Amino acid sequence: MDRIREVKSVYCEPRRNDELENVMLGYFTAIKQAELRSSNTSEKNTGALLFTIFRGKISEGIDFADNYARSVISVGIPFPSIQDEKVKLKRSYNDTHAQKKGKHTT
Repeated sequence: MDRIREVKSVYCEPRRNDELENVMLGYFTAIKQAELRSSNTSEKNTGALLFTIFRGKISEGIDFADNYARSVISVGIPFPSIQDEKVKLKRSYNDTHAQKKGKHTT
């Protein structure tokens, strides 16, 4: 991470909602500044890196057009929320059928 920070500004999705606006402002500003530097000098465009999670605060309603999302790396997909209606129905179905077959559920 130290080597990445030498060439990129690094931002992480905050846990608290009240911190999200500042993180996003910093990220978008870093991208804009990198664009300006690369068009005005021979300096390499360093840009920024944004770490987020699936279904997190940044999952909907934010436009990452053009240089704001030149690349996306998906490391893993988490399980759906246990409060999701489909998950509740599937668990109920599995519980019912496991009981009929004499199996224990957790």
